[in-house]
Amino acid sequence: MRWGVGMRLTKSKYCKGLNCPKALYLSIHHKDLATPPSESAQLRFEEGHEVGAFAQPFFPGGVLIAEDRTQLTTAIEKTKALVEHKEVPAIFEATFSYNDVLVRVDVLRNNFDGTWDIFEVKSTKEVKEEHHDDIAIQLWVVENCGVKVKSAYLRHINPEFRSPDWKNFFSDADLTDIARAKILSEVSANVESQFEMLKATDVPHMLLGSHCSNPYDCEFEAHCWKGIPHGSTLELY
Repeated sequence: MRWGVGMRLTKSKYCKGLNCPKALYLSIHHKDLATPPSESAQLRFEEGHEVGAFAQPFFPGGVLIAEDRTQLTTAIEKTKALVEHKEVPAIFEATFSYNDVLVRVDVLRNNFDGTWDIFEVKSTKEVKEEHHDDIAIQLWVVENCGVKVKSAYLRHINPEFRSPDWKNFFSDADLTDIARAKILSEVSANVESQFEMLKATDVPHMLLGSHCSNPYDCEFEAHCWKGIPHGSTLELY
């Protein structure tokens, strides 16, 4: 099923919706209520971008899909052509869209046996639970676009890394089984539920809670908490 222009999900919005449907709804229909990112949030974003770029030389010969969000159709077409070419060793920012869900894979590695591996690169030093959904939605979209995926990895910073042994800067966690289990049990239902929620005229009701804090740095926290007095018990850890 296709949901039409203006109702596209990305992997980040999908994960946002799992954490808080209200935040997803506001990000689509009421962007004006968002607060600009704080300096610390912006710094984390920039650090993540730098770590993602740093991972690319570990895949020699890889080709970057450089088109930005205004050129997604071109990015998808270039990705498809590179996958069909079958000789490129890796594709950076490989772009796929299935049923109005868009993902950009940090690294799509060619196994040269008809299969590919997904690598999601994070600037964290460990695998976190939210990474499971990030990998699962990518695997769901990529395979539904006709690409056979052998494995899906979370590439994160190796906490045991010591300079100058840069080849050990990253560690890989194999999340293939976790992602496939999520695909079998929940991904399609989650996507359908999110699109149905986005079609509604009313903002979803969500109680304030731990989902309002990290790891998502919700841009609607100021809006949702505006009526909460200073010193509320909601501020307690």
